[in-house]
Amino acid sequence: NLATRAPLISGVFHDTDGKVGINVLPENIKGRLHVRAADSGVSSALATASHLVVESSSSAGISVLTPNSAIGRVMFGDPQNNEVGGILYDHGSDVMSLRAGNVIKTQINDKGLRLTGLPTSATGLSTGQLWNDAGTRKVAA
Repeated sequence: NLATRAPLISGVFHDTDGKVGINVLPENIKGRLHVRAADSGVSSALATASHLVVESSSSAGISVLTPNSAIGRVMFGDPQNNEVGGILYDHGSDVMSLRAGNVIKTQINDKGLRLTGLPTSATGLSTGQLWNDAGTRKVAA
């Protein structure tokens, strides 16, 4: 029955609210852009993470699709730097990188985890932070 089904796209496009839903009724939109495959049972999205909501009644995901020689990215920025943090996947080298403070800090490949950009001294580090002592990873005490 078409009368009881959610519209394909709903919401208000040019309003102060500015919320858009795909496959969800306007009164059930949980974020700025809400893409819904099915109801998850969650009543609302976290307010500080509601710009894009992807919802499903089972597993849900977001795909970043690129050619074999390209890099897929989810980036974090601020007014001073639009790439201060991020998650990157380089298809050419099959390496996943985590970027923080505008530097790649961690890389993961098929051989495991590689930490990069570690300080070379424990001076000024908090207990538990890693540092690089001439190629040996150590934990600050």
